[in-house]
Amino acid sequence: MSPTQLRAAEVLLKKTLPDLSAIAHTGVLELVKPEELSDAELANIAIGSGDGAVEAPISEKEPGSVH
Repeated sequence: MSPTQLRAAEVLLKKTLPDLSAIAHTGVLELVKPEELSDAELANIAIGSGDGAVEAPISEKEPGSVH
């Protein structure tokens, strides 16, 4: 294969395969049932005025390690 063909193959592979870089979640993930949300919160989600996330209470505890 020519150098141009090799470069084209490399570019295509980078577009189709994940980089597999390590990431670490540092936030808190809390699931809330829809029936636990207020009508105002549901309305805000429905009209798209927010990302649908409910603010988690602030905690001084460090989250446990994720495996």
